[in-house]
Amino acid sequence: MTRTIVTRGDVQIEVLAQGQGHPIVLLPSLGRGASDFRRDRGTACGRLLSLLRPEPRGIGASRGPMTGIDLHTYAADIAAVIEQDGSGPAFVVGHAFGIAWRACWRSIA
Repeated sequence: MTRTIVTRGDVQIEVLAQGQGHPIVLLPSLGRGASDFRRDRGTACGRLLSLLRPEPRGIGASRGPMTGIDLHTYAADIAAVIEQDGSGPAFVVGHAFGIAWRACWRSIA
């Protein structure tokens, strides 16, 4: 597993990445971190898949404004993660609040 920081303006998003291949972005629920998906990483990774687990703002090393933002702001954070990964289109999977991020991400993608 590697940890990287994606920077977008004054925002820093910590990304936990594992595996190689087509990217899958896993988005946690509200107030939860990427560690929610740690038990899934061993079964989904390998040579065909790469798991990208971004930490939401305020969790881990992720930083950025926490006021005056909306779901589109979070979606732009995820778009920056996918763009920096450079592997092309990604599957985006969300849990609870993460599903709302995913819906907004689709609207800007």
